[in-house]
Amino acid sequence: MKIKWNTCYALGHILCNPHITRLPQGPVWKASIFSCLCNLLTTCNNFKVKISICTTLSSLAERKHYEPHFLTIVSTVLSSFAVVRAHTYDVHITSLIVTLKRTLCHFILRLNGEDLTDEKLANSLAEHVDEVSTVWKNECEEVSHQLDEEKCSEKIGELSEGGNGRCKVLLLLRRIFDKEEVVGC
Repeated sequence: MKIKWNTCYALGHILCNPHITRLPQGPVWKASIFSCLCNLLTTCNNFKVKISICTTLSSLAERKHYEPHFLTIVSTVLSSFAVVRAHTYDVHITSLIVTLKRTLCHFILRLNGEDLTDEKLANSLAEHVDEVSTVWKNECEEVSHQLDEEKCSEKIGELSEGGNGRCKVLLLLRRIFDKEEVVGC
């Protein structure tokens, strides 16, 4: 487990290096890195490793550095909330919940209008909205003030101004943040 944790930590530093992200072979190695991290996030049983994976996945400041893997990563993060509800006895559960929340906020803040019409994202949200919503509202309320929930709510509001055809994703996102339904959907 220590090797996985250290690897995730090192990958986070590699991904943050602006010179590395500009390498011509970037798409090839990024695909491998993101695929490996997403696989580990869903299969690894160690919560400290999951925390490190989330931190690594959310280490890139700009959405363009995630492409074309952005929506796959978001779907993986959403599915990871199911693990939290199933393993409430772990010592590191609070840290994992906070990290998952921050990671989801990181990706919500990078959504664009095109994402809202993506069926894969809509299906992933629909599949996991109850788990995410329950964890979001019921777990670790004492640390929720540290999160960028207001920024996420503002982003959802901005995206809702974009028009019809995007309602399913917005309605599901609003369920997580306990917002009123999008008008006109």
